[in-house]
Amino acid sequence: IPLRTHDVFIDLLLKLENPLIGILIGAIFTALIQSSSAFTGIIIVLAVQGVLTLEAGIPLIFGANVGTCVTAGLASINASRDAKRVALAHVGYKILGVLLFLFWIPYFADLVRWISPSSDLTDVGKLAAETPRQIANAHTIFNISLAFIFLPFTNQFSKLIYKILPVREEIVDKGLEPRVFHLDEGMIETPAIAIELVMAEISTITRLLRRMLSAIIVPFTEDMDKKDISHNNLSLIEGIHMREEKIDFLEEKVSDYLVLVSRQTLSDEQAKEVFGFMSVVNDMESIGDIVEDRLLPLAQSYLSSKNEFSEEGKNELVDYHLMVIKQVSRLGVFFSKFKRKRIAKIIKKDLKYAEMERQFRKMHMKRVQKEKQESVATHDMHMEVMDMLRQINGYISSIARTLMTIIPEKEVEIEPTNGNTEES
Repeated sequence: IPLRTHDVFIDLLLKLENPLIGILIGAIFTALIQSSSAFTGIIIVLAVQGVLTLEAGIPLIFGANVGTCVTAGLASINASRDAKRVALAHVGYKILGVLLFLFWIPYFADLVRWISPSSDLTDVGKLAAETPRQIANAHTIFNISLAFIFLPFTNQFSKLIYKILPVREEIVDKGLEPRVFHLDEGMIETPAIAIELVMAEISTITRLLRRMLSAIIVPFTEDMDKKDISHNNLSLIEGIHMREEKIDFLEEKVSDYLVLVSRQTLSDEQAKEVFGFMSVVNDMESIGDIVEDRLLPLAQSYLSSKNEFSEEGKNELVDYHLMVIKQVSRLGVFFSKFKRKRIAKIIKKDLKYAEMERQFRKMHMKRVQKEKQESVATHDMHMEVMDMLRQINGYISSIARTLMTIIPEKEVEIEPTNGNTEES
């Protein structure tokens, strides 16, 4: 027999008197049927029959709100730590809300009656006519009130959740081992959410790329071999290796995830996004490979040689490298704030930076023609570094053009007011 029509279940509801018992019963049965809407419907049906008062129905409504948290809790068991935090916040929000209203049920019932229409009937007829609407109104008022009450305390509530479920120390090596941050296999059958998770993971890859690219110029411009900016136990070059491994790992995971998403029922727009992001992560891996397989060996060779770039040549490399970093930063702003304007700016700047790169080459060749010793000695190295940076810039432009084809042409964009975000 379905739980919703079970006689024992109905009899239990009819005998409710204590609000705490009502909340407990409402929570248990809502958890069992995993639907607060269905349980609320049952409460309203009982009210229509004239066997349930508003004061008895309100605790059941409160219990239904607590019971629905079970569904979120079960869904988060094998999910990411962020998903667990969301589920915990949901549970805490509902329980705190019920505790807040628990001692004011009679007054809350009076408020609901005051704002709800009344009938001209009496006794059971009046109860059956008015109570269902009042219970529905109580449910609505309770949830809207909670939203307004807790809204000003969102930041404090978030901090509390992070204290309960703190960010864990990264696996054995303090964050050195690759891992997935956002992808959730439980969301694959919900493509809209899965695609959002993919974008969040690509944002992580973008940050790794920016760190790699920022570090790779140092061996060419400074005498000392610096430590990694985030991990003092690693050299600069070891940090580059570590991030390249992470990028390869994430590219594989994101690509596999997108393949699974592509097998779901997708809208035309979602299909375009899925295959577009496959291209994006492939280009990002190619950038990481250039840094790892081409620029890093060049840097190591440069460090072991006795030659140095001319001061002019060094400045040109630094300037062009900064342009590439800015392009990656614009990608980062897009994936963190979904700002289409940043993608358009990448494409616009691509032509300007290409022209600057040609000018830098010409200036270098003039120094070689004038037989400037440093420029002649480092000619091959200089040209290779410029060429690698140019290729990276080309991949970034390719990513931007792909993104322009898969994101909406019309969107609301809010410019940041706290300074330049490109170099985040």
